Amino acid sequence: MTGPLTATLDRTVRSGAPARPAVSVWIEDAGRARLTPDALRRLVHDRQVTGLACGPHVTTEELRRACAALAAADGGPVSAELTVRGAGDAAELLGEARVLHGLVARPDLLVCVPAAPRALPAVADMLAEGIGVHVAWIGSAARYGRVLDAFRAGLERARAAGLDLSRLHTAASVPVRRIDAVVDARLDAVGGHETAALRGRAGLATARLVGRAHRDFLASPRWRALAAAGAREPRPVWSLGGPPVRSGESDILSGLAELAAPGATVAVPEDALGALGGLQAVTPAGPAGGGPDDLRHEDARRTLSFLDWYGISAEDSAACIERRGLARMLPGM
Repeated sequence: MTGPLTATLDRTVRSGAPARPAVSVWIEDAGRARLTPDALRRLVHDRQVTGLACGPHVTTEELRRACAALAAADGGPVSAELTVRGAGDAAELLGEARVLHGLVARPDLLVCVPAAPRALPAVADMLAEGIGVHVAWIGSAARYGRVLDAFRAGLERARAAGLDLSRLHTAASVPVRRIDAVVDARLDAVGGHETAALRGRAGLATARLVGRAHRDFLASPRWRALAAAGAREPRPVWSLGGPPVRSGESDILSGLAELAAPGATVAVPEDALGALGGLQAVTPAGPAGGGPDDLRHEDARRTLSFLDWYGISAEDSAACIERRGLARMLPGM
């Protein structure tokens, strides 16, 4: 992979060692065919993939193998979807997470749950027991904030129980492309020339607001206390899977240069890895309190206010995203 994703990522590069990507690249919906020894070797060493978000029906042995392959290359965690066929309440999610965590027995495994309100209590419970968590299908900055609250509550309980916080990973995925798909379909239903200018903008606007919420969270006294105790920073993941971009739509790559600032994590289908290598050099967003970050934040708020004027609520769209995540992960509900 060439381009700006070939600078250093999450670690200090040893002298003489190959460069790692400036952006942590995960493969999204990695199935069993991608978890064989040969396939993992190609992904990790040839394509410089640093994380996997595994789809359903992956075995515990395959998950252990994936964790080992990424750990050997100083990569990131492996996320495994938690599929529950019962009621899918917090207690049932916690029980299933305990089983999966115990069978895989790897600290770099993340149990993936949807961002729906019924699932969030289980997030804090999992972390309190030393189980890493990946919350997916987050459709708004408000929901992202509640996910961070669950992370913080769980980590505080883990600290009180004497657990090693440095061994607990957390990640939270924002499905940028899928947010665009939901909102663009609603814009199509409204019709008119004015709505066309808003197509393909909701996902990036949401990501910008999430980024501000993330930075505010890291500046909070309670998080700083956890960080001082060894807690790892929650990992925001920009998920770029979803329907193909149609002719005439804004290409997601036009906004990816901002999302893929150094230190970010981008989750893509494997067939999109080539597109990432063609990005131009990235300038990270500046700190809150002035400059480019404030301008991006204001533009995001303006975009969502325009959508609201057309009767397209960001929270309603987020609820639609969450329902899709529930339907995928909790098919028995």
